Amino acid sequence: MLSKAVFVLVLSGVFLTAAAHAGEDAYIELLREDVRAEKVALITEVMQFTDEEAARFWPVYRGYERQLNMVVDDRIRMIKDFADRYGTFDDRASRKLAEQSFRLESRRTALKRKFFPRFEKAVGARTAAQFFQLERQINLLVELQIAEELPLLH
Repeated sequence: MLSKAVFVLVLSGVFLTAAAHAGEDAYIELLREDVRAEKVALITEVMQFTDEEAARFWPVYRGYERQLNMVVDDRIRMIKDFADRYGTFDDRASRKLAEQSFRLESRRTALKRKFFPRFEKAVGARTAAQFFQLERQINLLVELQIAEELPLLH
């Protein structure tokens, strides 16, 4: 049930990180499609939308997901760059990596702020907040797995 979908999302996060290390773009794209499908299944299961809510929610979600994918693409590029340059980071490169990471976090937060009113209009503030709570939980699980796979700067 819920645990299976979460497991697949987390496992996909691990594979996504491993593929980014290996530079396998086609493999990354296949995994991303699996993650998207599992995420939609998980949202559907947890949120339990009525037919009317679903009809209003999913178009907004698709717009949100399209823009979120741009942030995720940049995150994958950052992971690839980190893997390619691992062991060679001086202070300047380390600062650049940290700033890049901060910008990605800010972009993700700005995107949520941008879309919250859209979700609120579609399904109400409570349901929109519940969705973003679930979104954060999913993201934390995936990020934890990525963090476990990536070594600290060396």
